[in-house]
Amino acid sequence: MIGFHNLRERFLKAIQNNTLSHAHLVVGPNGIGKSTLVESLSRELLGFGDRNSVDIVRVRPEKTIITVNQIREVVIEASLRPYEGLKKVIIFYEANKMGQEAQNALLKTIEEPLDGVYFFLLTENEMSMTDTIISRCHLHKLHPLGDKEM
Repeated sequence: MIGFHNLRERFLKAIQNNTLSHAHLVVGPNGIGKSTLVESLSRELLGFGDRNSVDIVRVRPEKTIITVNQIREVVIEASLRPYEGLKKVIIFYEANKMGQEAQNALLKTIEEPLDGVYFFLLTENEMSMTDTIISRCHLHKLHPLGDKEM
C-alpha cells in the first residue's frame, strides 16, 4: 500500500499490542485511499492478511443515505459472535450520509461495544457527524500525499 505509512504503522502497532481502540473516524477527500487503508487494516486486525472475511461488515448508503434500518441491522450484527475468528470489523462508507436519527441509533453500540467489535467510519467531512459520535471515535484526518511520499 502506498501512503499513510506513519498512520498505518501506528495502527499495526496497536493491533500487535492489542491496544487498538474500538472506534475510528477516518476523514479525507474522495479518492485519497480511506477505503484501501481501512480494508487492509481490517484484514490485519482479523489476522487474515490478504484474504477477505465475512467478519468484515460493510455498510454503504442505500441510494443517498445510510438508513435507520441499516443501523438497526448493524446493531444486531455487532451483538453476534464473529463467524471466522474472535473479532469483527464494521466499516461505514460515506458515514457523512448517516442522518441524525441513524447516528443516534448507532451511538449506544459505539459507546458500549462488545469485546472484539471494531468500527471504522469513513467520511469526507466530519462536520456532518454529531459531536457525540465524534467524541467516541479516534479521529484520523488524511491529507493528499506529498511529493516525497509519491
